[in-house]
Amino acid sequence: MREGDRVRVTVGEHKGKIGIVIGLIPMSQVQHLEPGQDISMKDAKEFWLIQFDDGDEQTLLEEKDFEIYTD
Repeated sequence: MREGDRVRVTVGEHKGKIGIVIGLIPMSQVQHLEPGQDISMKDAKEFWLIQFDDGDEQTLLEEKDFEIYTD
């Protein structure tokens, strides 16, 4: 998957919608940090930001929840 790919959502509330991949956003659980420590990305999940064709709506999805779309 890469930025600019056209995709179709395969599950959930946006199933069937088509859009463009904007970018990758890794997320991890909030962790208590001591002063001077960096935020840990241990066990981070990767989500893709998708901009839908039918308006200004966007969503974050895991790669398993959409597929490459070809006309």
